[in-house]
Amino acid sequence: MTYLVMEINNGYCIVLDEAGRFIKAANFNYEVGQTLEHIHELTTPAPRSGMRKFSAALASIAAIIALFFGLRFYQGYMTTFASVYLQINPEVRIDVNRNDQVVGIEAINEDGKTLIQGYEYNRKKLDSVTDDLVDLAIAKGYLSEGGTVTVRLDAPDEEWFLNKGIGLRQSLSTHLQEKMSVTIQILKFSSDESDYIAPILPHDDSGYDDSLYEEGDSDYRSEYGDDSDYDDSDYGDDSDYDDSDYGDTSGYDDSDYDD
Repeated sequence: MTYLVMEINNGYCIVLDEAGRFIKAANFNYEVGQTLEHIHELTTPAPRSGMRKFSAALASIAAIIALFFGLRFYQGYMTTFASVYLQINPEVRIDVNRNDQVVGIEAINEDGKTLIQGYEYNRKKLDSVTDDLVDLAIAKGYLSEGGTVTVRLDAPDEEWFLNKGIGLRQSLSTHLQEKMSVTIQILKFSSDESDYIAPILPHDDSGYDDSLYEEGDSDYRSEYGDDSDYDDSDYGDDSDYDDSDYGDTSGYDDSDYDD
């Protein structure tokens, strides 16, 4: 059962459970908005007989209100809005809500299980979790200098995909800047790997850092660079055309035209 802290008071707090019920629980220095897996529920004395009917009616109204707002809360904060697939060699899926708060992490492969073992993501934002997982990948030997971090976004709309793609690239680039040089790929999720599409990012805010692409690593080279098949040596000193063919040995002697 998951509980959300709604109100803080001296010695106790009010939490909302997944069924939409408000529960009074002991407050162990919780904060509003904190998600809890376990609580210590506080019991209240039974009401007097004269108040039972009134209390029952009030409880019914409160239950209806709690159910309404509880469902809206659950949809907004506990329901997955988008998924982010982080692939190094370990691959994991990170589920986020509408506020980019992580609501779930699942390993895609065996290395992914090793990577996230013991990791706590509660109350963390997406960029913090991706930074943490990259650090874990480095510590466990999955990511090293010159490696590649691939982020695939299963986005509900194009705007979220573009904005989050830029934000994650910038966040990871800054986080890894002084640690190592790696290639960061931001792709749109597709069940068919041949259909992955990279986002079109604005030039100034693209988030691409030259440090991510080592010299010589690029697959794109100029047609007219140093490695071009065209060499002006083809027209150098070894040319078959020599001006000696038109020199003094041409066969024409001006002596035939003497005065």
